[in-house]
Amino acid sequence: MCAGKINSVDLGYVMRSIGQNPTDKEVDELFKQHKLDETNIDYDGSVKCGNAYADKMGTVDHKKMLLDVSPAPLSPSGRLGDPAAPARPPFPLP
Repeated sequence: MCAGKINSVDLGYVMRSIGQNPTDKEVDELFKQHKLDETNIDYDGSVKCGNAYADKMGTVDHKKMLLDVSPAPLSPSGRLGDPAAPARPPFPLP
């Protein structure tokens, strides 16, 4: 790592350390858009990557995402997957 510059692996680490959760593919795509040279990105580029990812995540319906990954409801017998039971998250959503 050069002074004031980071590579794509470190960019992913930095983004995750501030609470973002991009995939490695997303980090690579952001890096390619804002890179300084073939192997490094500077501070301005890393800020642009963080902002671009935050903007992208702002359009995600997080409530729908949680409902989509909620466990299958229990049947009256206590077994998973009762098709008549309504899907609901494991905790109340706002």
